[in-house]
Amino acid sequence: MLPPHSVSVICGVKDRTEHLFEVLHTWTACPEIGEIVIIDWSSKSPLYFPVEPLVNTVRVDGEELWQPGPCFNLGLQMATKPYVLKLDADVKIEDREFFTKHPIIPRAFYAGNHQRAKDENEAHLSGAVYAARADLLDVGGWNERITTYGYDDDDLYERLMLSGCTRINLNHKTLYHIPHSDAIRLQSQPKRVFNVHGEAMFNRSLAHDNPWKKSDKRIKWNVQPDGERRFACQREKNDYIEIRIGRDGARDIPTFTKDMFTDAAVNGPGNWKTHVLPLLRKTSPIHWLEVGSYEGMSAIWTVDNILQGRPGSTITCIDPWLKQWLMPDTTTEMAFDRNVFGIANLIKVKERSHRALASFRTRYHGIYINGSHVENDVYLDAKLGLDLLVPGAVMIFDDYEGLLPDGSTAQSCTDEAMLKRYTAPDGHLINYGVQPAVDRFLSENKHRLKVVYRGWQMILQVKGQDDR
Repeated sequence: MLPPHSVSVICGVKDRTEHLFEVLHTWTACPEIGEIVIIDWSSKSPLYFPVEPLVNTVRVDGEELWQPGPCFNLGLQMATKPYVLKLDADVKIEDREFFTKHPIIPRAFYAGNHQRAKDENEAHLSGAVYAARADLLDVGGWNERITTYGYDDDDLYERLMLSGCTRINLNHKTLYHIPHSDAIRLQSQPKRVFNVHGEAMFNRSLAHDNPWKKSDKRIKWNVQPDGERRFACQREKNDYIEIRIGRDGARDIPTFTKDMFTDAAVNGPGNWKTHVLPLLRKTSPIHWLEVGSYEGMSAIWTVDNILQGRPGSTITCIDPWLKQWLMPDTTTEMAFDRNVFGIANLIKVKERSHRALASFRTRYHGIYINGSHVENDVYLDAKLGLDLLVPGAVMIFDDYEGLLPDGSTAQSCTDEAMLKRYTAPDGHLINYGVQPAVDRFLSENKHRLKVVYRGWQMILQVKGQDDR
């Protein structure tokens, strides 16, 4: 039998406080619950519960958008009890025998299951999870690459099972979800998010293409006491991403082992001088994003030809510098560092692009996408990148007409080693190729984008109000 006061309830909330006040008394009524950790994710009116001795409120400042992974991981960090029950702010504990009906079993966890739902209430209990805190920490907690609504719970459950834990369905009758519209769920999401199901599928792709691991760096928080059972905190800015700002200095003549840029971007029919520079001629300063920098050739050309003469301009280069997405490629990274030395307005971000792009809040005037060429990776880079662009900004995709390294399409390739590299754990083929990703992205956003050039490179421009 579970001892009294051995469970931490964790909950995150941003502005939707009316439901929280309605459900809170059902949580405090359970003797097994020893503390309730409420993460106040920058609500307009700060939360405080002075008459609730079980409630610890952690106020997070400076967060414009709701992000489930960082929020729940902060709650997990602040929890002190051996077992954790994560509940949404609109879920009541309907049965005071909840913990009796969910007995502790070593290396097992209880979770809501929308696939077993018998009604609308049960369908919205999928985010409820009851587990040992140690098991949650062992898989790295919630996936912090998922920064919007949907699939964060399923991803956690999948990783718990992969770690050896057994999933047991929650007794849905012991909880009750207060009904509300999808519009409320999406009110603190980016403007691009308008479909709950579609966003969950987007996050599913992100989670499967780049799985979250215990070794991944989570956001670090600067937490300070702010009264009785109250804490104030802010994220330690970009602590989880390795960033280096360039410095002024004498620039050496760069050296490159490969030139994968000049033919297409400088000399080819889709060259940037003809198709990109005229679109930005009245823009100053220019803030430019680059996904996939390799040895720095494209970054240097951009600095010298696009940013030159525009004071205050910057270029942000994102690259994890990994071989086959797994092993550190220190040789190429050292070449990049050497080649860009002396460029003061260059920002180096060493991180996988999906996570970096999802964390940025700056707005940019252009993005060059030339990282992973796996279809879902390109699509995610495009979708996340578009959110960061101002009207009139430029999007450029390299290798739009590219194929597999042996010249074949993924579907016709006969090289078993190459096919193995592009086969997902569940056996389906991961499409290699920028074109299907860009075509899909463009079809979904044709109201926001216009095609400037289509060839080996695809050049798009974000429409302004007059273009729509």
